[in-house]
Amino acid sequence: GGAMEQLWEHLETEAFSAEREWCVVGIPVLTAAVSLAILAVRILGIRRLRRRSRITDCGAYAVAENPRVGTPFSFLRTVFLGEGYEGRRREIVVCHEASHVRHRHSAERIALELVRSVFWFNPFVWIAGRWLSEVQEWEADRDVLDAGYGLTEYRTIIFRQLFGYNPDIA
Repeated sequence: GGAMEQLWEHLETEAFSAEREWCVVGIPVLTAAVSLAILAVRILGIRRLRRRSRITDCGAYAVAENPRVGTPFSFLRTVFLGEGYEGRRREIVVCHEASHVRHRHSAERIALELVRSVFWFNPFVWIAGRWLSEVQEWEADRDVLDAGYGLTEYRTIIFRQLFGYNPDIA
């Protein structure tokens, strides 16, 4: 039975080795694939939202209005708005989101998400993502103020957008 035992030991070792290989290679590859799939689904969802929106061509960008949009955002050359954005508030929000379009922030975010999908285990990639978001928001805020909108008015609009009410009446 010595040969049989050796064969059995060999098979067990090979099976363990294959299992370990799956853990070392398979899990990271599977995680990256799932992350990429989630990114693709999000992008397709945004495209579907755009198709179902009322579009206004503004030259360098388009405004897509849809009641399903909770918080305004931009993606590639489109600014997405929900209901209730009128007058000066609308101008300021569109100015902010158009800044994101002008600076191509969506392309930067997509590139970061692709890198994050592959290097999801690296904390520095996650930190870089947070820093990128902060810089992009600062850049858009700076553009709104440079366009001549007042700081107090802009703060009030941001506060209302974030918390749902005007800070002056709190």
